Amino acid sequence: MASGEGVWPQAGSATGIDLTTELGEPVETFTEAVLEQVWRHTGSELRVSVWFCGDGEIALLHGLWLDNPTPTDVISFPLEAPDDAENHPERAQGEIVVSVDTARRRAAEHGNSVRAELALYLVHGALHLAGHDDRNDVALTKMIDAERAILSSLGMSVRQRHDLE
Repeated sequence: MASGEGVWPQAGSATGIDLTTELGEPVETFTEAVLEQVWRHTGSELRVSVWFCGDGEIALLHGLWLDNPTPTDVISFPLEAPDDAENHPERAQGEIVVSVDTARRRAAEHGNSVRAELALYLVHGALHLAGHDDRNDVALTKMIDAERAILSSLGMSVRQRHDLE
């Protein structure tokens, strides 16, 4: 699929973060492949920017926007008002910020590859932009099922903290 048919990603990383070895391909190629599978699963056209950063940068954003100045795995920022997103479920626009430090740490803790952990974070952020929620048990289960289906379509699986509890 050519960019623009259902996925329009822009990907970048913070200075000093090199993912080439862990991804086995350019970050842009990896990002587009993951987001294409989200598009196929949700039917939402994805127009997103993705930024891979460290814990320091994501903690700053987490504090500024969500009043929690601690590192987290992924934050998504919709570029549409909630009403617009509800009226146009076929389109998801926004920005996804992924912490590479958190991915590396949790991959080691859970026995996952960093590649699969980063894919999980991209999928999770994109699903939020496409209207998925994880604020209650029913919605969380639906989101985890979607994440697993999308990762499976990429030939990946991950152990998440839900699997370890």
